[in-house]
Amino acid sequence: MLLVASLLSAIRRSNSDLTFSVISCKNLLRKLSLLFIYMASFVVICCVSRDMFMRATMSVGLYT
Repeated sequence: MLLVASLLSAIRRSNSDLTFSVISCKNLLRKLSLLFIYMASFVVICCVSRDMFMRATMSVGLYT
C-alpha cells in the first residue's frame, strides 16, 4: 500500500513538473514572439526612415 501511495505521489509530481514545463515553454514562446514582433517593427521603422531621408535629400539635391 505504501508503495502504491509513493508511486502515485511520484506520478503526480511528474505531472505537475510536466505542466510547469509546458507553461514555461508557452511563456518562452510568447516572449520570443513579442521579441520577433518588436525586432520586425524596428526594421520596418528603420527602412521607412532611411527611405524618407533619401527622398528628402534627393529632392534638395544633397544626395547624389
